[in-house]
Amino acid sequence: MTLSELLKQEGLSLRAAEKRFRRRLTYGAIGLLANGDRNPEWATLLLILRVTKGAVTPNDFLRAKDWPKEKRANV
Repeated sequence: MTLSELLKQEGLSLRAAEKRFRRRLTYGAIGLLANGDRNPEWATLLLILRVTKGAVTPNDFLRAKDWPKEKRANV
């Protein structure tokens, strides 16, 4: 599940999500991550994994369209 999907499913605004992350991530950063406009650092990935109780994993931030065509698996 992506961060965007989780926010939508739980009906969380960016401000509410910021509180859930105990302000370790700002609402602006959460918005950028949810929209795919920012790639998270490892520490941020681990924080998201922990706070979402495994619902959003580091793999959820990988997007096949961002990989060069020759490196993609034939899916």
